[in-house]
Amino acid sequence: MSMPYFNAERTMEYGMDKNGNPLMLNAFIEYAESMRIKPEDFYNYKLSEHEIENEWREYPPCVQKMISEKWSGNHRNDFLFNILVLEMKKTENAMRINDLIEVAMTRNEQAFASPLDRREVENVARSVHKNSYMYKCPPKLNAITPLCNKDLCKLRKLGIGTQVPDIKDEFKDIVYIEDTKGVIYSCTFKDKHVTFKAEDIKDEKNWRTSLERHRIFWITLLRPKRGPAPFELLMKHIVETAEEHKDLKYADTVEEQQYQTLKDFFEKTIEQDKFDKLKDGYTVVDTKTNMIYFKRITLQSFLDKQAKSPFRNVAQALKLLNCNKHEYHEGEKNVWYVEMPEFVSHQVITKKTNGKDTVTEMDDEFHSKFRAPKAGSSKTENN
Repeated sequence: MSMPYFNAERTMEYGMDKNGNPLMLNAFIEYAESMRIKPEDFYNYKLSEHEIENEWREYPPCVQKMISEKWSGNHRNDFLFNILVLEMKKTENAMRINDLIEVAMTRNEQAFASPLDRREVENVARSVHKNSYMYKCPPKLNAITPLCNKDLCKLRKLGIGTQVPDIKDEFKDIVYIEDTKGVIYSCTFKDKHVTFKAEDIKDEKNWRTSLERHRIFWITLLRPKRGPAPFELLMKHIVETAEEHKDLKYADTVEEQQYQTLKDFFEKTIEQDKFDKLKDGYTVVDTKTNMIYFKRITLQSFLDKQAKSPFRNVAQALKLLNCNKHEYHEGEKNVWYVEMPEFVSHQVITKKTNGKDTVTEMDDEFHSKFRAPKAGSSKTENN
């Protein structure tokens, strides 16, 4: 049994009235007398559990004490930080900064005997909203030890059981590089540069194997009785905090792949204005609109012949190349199209053959339909 009013002049333990308000000693005695019942009625008494706030039973013990009992000591910034982390967890981190500041002002008055000024409250709220939704606990914050009960906190939905393990702080400079095939992550861990892929973090066994490549042995993170696995929370933290590599941006990579893929594709298959050629594995350029038309199977065949395709499948290629579809076009069914890119000097692309320049499929000179007959010549060249 916890008895209130111990060390009465500096007590942090008060009796509460039915509304959860703390009572001074004399008021508590009067209230207790008013609630007395006869011994024979005790066995028929049914206790209804009272929650001061919604989900109160899921709050961390330290936050419960600060909210219900005004804190008169130091480290108010750190303690307010924990209260605001709770508020963010209650909304699944969806609270807007202005709303969080207003809640912080209310909690500031509620939790501290000497509240912080507004500027300090706003700074704490912005720090929580921008950087962290994780509680400050012992040993990092030893001042909160008298209010802390980690074993109990781990079992609560809004407690540290749903918090990323402290080992997260050992992962530095987390970046990712994305291309059309997937994502590669890199970071500094245990003073080593570590790289890993999505398949390396699907479970802790794969993760251990990926770190062993860097001569790092991973110790399994113990799972609590309730809540998500710490490993999953750690990987979620790493993925969500990773920043894109500033010199290898996805948009630039896709743009380069679009250009090169379409250039190679059209060089090998292009025809002009002959839409009956679509079913024979050609791409057809409409000279009036500068649109290129083709069948999906034609692009599929082209990608299959590449030694190393930049795309996982033809569906991804069609999407990333910004292609669109006509149900019917010029009498042909299921026709895809894309605008002809502005290839650099695509009218004069040449190849060296035996030391001489020869034209390619992208040059006007390559196709008889692109060039007029030579003067005095009646011979017509075939494709």
